[in-house]
Amino acid sequence: MPTNDPTAFDARRSALAIIGAEHGAFEAALGDLVGQLDLLHASRVAPDPGVFDRRLSALATFIETFHHPKEDEFLFRAVRERTRQADDLLAELQYDHARSPDRLRELRLALSSTRHGASSQFEDFASLLERHARGQLAHMHLENRLLIPVAERVLLAADWEAIDAAFRSNRAPPMDTGAAIA
Repeated sequence: MPTNDPTAFDARRSALAIIGAEHGAFEAALGDLVGQLDLLHASRVAPDPGVFDRRLSALATFIETFHHPKEDEFLFRAVRERTRQADDLLAELQYDHARSPDRLRELRLALSSTRHGASSQFEDFASLLERHARGQLAHMHLENRLLIPVAERVLLAADWEAIDAAFRSNRAPPMDTGAAIA
């Protein structure tokens, strides 16, 4: 049963703040990338695939190296150990995590095809990027609105301390979202 121990509260608050900050940074980076598509469409400027490639690399590193492993190994595992009520949700979230590298590879392959200059190839990439961004936002919504409340109800002080330690020890670097893509 969860505790009212102040140390546990601090660990929970710290872990949730880091998770929230990482979700916020990822959402901002995705929004910026999709926003750049809008600017390119409006200005009719040819995109620089190299800039998109660097941004996608940064997103992939962030999500695959820093964020998903901590969720899978610490948050999801702890929730699964404390309750069966989130099993379907956890299965869906972990399935998304497992598919993420393939989705990112697909994006990079689509981007690679834009180097040949056909605007239709860039439109295919843009459409795929927009779908990917919507999927990632929906995924984070499930975590924030459904999983986190379950975790807050069922996790013990020791669970939060382990989750907090894992998230603090493997902090993601800031993502560059400032450079224009045109």
